Amino acid sequence: MGTRLLAAATLLILLCTAAPGVNAAPGVSKTVIKIGLHAPLTGSSPVPSDSVDKAKDLYFRWLKSKGRDINGRDVQVVLKNDQGTASGAVSACKDLVQQDHVFMIFGISGADPIKACARYTASVGVPYVGPGTMNETFKGLATFFATTMTWPRQARLLADYFVSRANARSRKNGMLTLDKRSYFGVLQAFTERIRARKADLQYDRRIDPSAGTSEARTVVQEMKVSNIGNVFVLTNPVWFLQVLNQANTQGFMPAWMGIDSGIAHDTVLGPGCQGGNSFNDARFLSAVPAVIDSDRFDPNFRRAMAQLEPSSTPDDYMWRVWAIDRVIAKMLDRTGARPTRDRFVHRVERTDRIHTGISPNLHYTPNDHFGASSTHVLRADCSDQRWHTAATFKRRFGN
Repeated sequence: MGTRLLAAATLLILLCTAAPGVNAAPGVSKTVIKIGLHAPLTGSSPVPSDSVDKAKDLYFRWLKSKGRDINGRDVQVVLKNDQGTASGAVSACKDLVQQDHVFMIFGISGADPIKACARYTASVGVPYVGPGTMNETFKGLATFFATTMTWPRQARLLADYFVSRANARSRKNGMLTLDKRSYFGVLQAFTERIRARKADLQYDRRIDPSAGTSEARTVVQEMKVSNIGNVFVLTNPVWFLQVLNQANTQGFMPAWMGIDSGIAHDTVLGPGCQGGNSFNDARFLSAVPAVIDSDRFDPNFRRAMAQLEPSSTPDDYMWRVWAIDRVIAKMLDRTGARPTRDRFVHRVERTDRIHTGISPNLHYTPNDHFGASSTHVLRADCSDQRWHTAATFKRRFGN
């Protein structure tokens, strides 16, 4: 009897270790991997909740409709509102980990919420995927993987754009940004690069995050009097719309330019073009091409929308979530049939390349989780109130 019990116990141990995919990690079953998404559905700069809710798992539903899966499993996405704040993000991400028991988490918008959630998930060993924003924020976070160029790197690239495409050496240049400590590295990177390229900054205005119409009126008056021709914008979209309203009212028509901070969306361009054309021909860097051009980069996006969300019009947020879901799908595929969180991190940081044709190609190493080295350039067109793709996968501009 003792021999039989020992044999049974040995068999049980072998079964449990031979098939770790069954219960390899929280959020993983034989047929499903559950992942979490947090987004600012409410707050000072909310994203369209209906769009994000429909898009959160659109790519994975599309795979399932075609009889495809990821290593034998479907992917389920749980969405939480982070309210656009750091504290809200920590609360949402704790719920995703502790109550919903997700395998990993991703974010799509809001520098502060992304930073807060990435720090929390790193502290509990949960993989996190999201925009790079400020690289100094995420250094040392072993479970974080950036899907975009960091903001300081984008700022240096934008400074090159100012010089090589916007005549920054002969025009007056300005910066209009929020006065936030977390933005300091971005502004420093832009300032140092544009001056290294032998161009000057004649205007540097940093605005309190609580600024309103009065401040918008004042900065436009100041820039117009100073004859500023190029403006680097790094503010929230809500306040920037007030700036554009004042620019249209006062006939101020600079070249507005910026990085991938949430302004380059059709939902911002439409209101921004009302009452005048100050925003026309603006150029912003973006991790994804313009949604109007999506068929050039992945025609399956609109096919999926037509099949699975036929009553909805594809928009920027749906397109962006589709793009990051495609990246995550490749990461999960590389994790293999027996997924654990440690294995996810280990294999993703050793992958040669993650290529989707939409987002920048990603290459990670154990010492560098900032995998993107290129970006797209979008152009604002007030004639149709849409952003258009002006350049793709750019790594540098001019000499």
